[in-house]
Amino acid sequence: MDVPYGCMISSLAKLDDIEGAERIFEEWESHCTGYYDFRVLNRLLVAYCEKGLFDKAESAVNKAVEGRIPYASTWNVLAIGYTERQGDVEGIEEIISLLKNLVLYPGICIRDC
Repeated sequence: MDVPYGCMISSLAKLDDIEGAERIFEEWESHCTGYYDFRVLNRLLVAYCEKGLFDKAESAVNKAVEGRIPYASTWNVLAIGYTERQGDVEGIEEIISLLKNLVLYPGICIRDC
């Protein structure tokens, strides 16, 4: 992972600056050629889920997976977000449905700064 980008996203999210975190992510993504490190996206997804911005999280994942295979941890972040949001059975069912049809790379985890 490009550690500085991931740390900046996490730091801005802790400061409640989601817009700043999004700008840093967009900057990273614009320089991303070849290998797409989903751990950087995961940092933004954690921020979205903690703020209850599930539509933004889903949109970011849908955009990122086009032509790519995400890490298992990417889906894990969303699943945790849905389970922490009370009563979101539909969200959890959607994740389960997606997981049934995906090829996953286990063993990739999120590290904190």
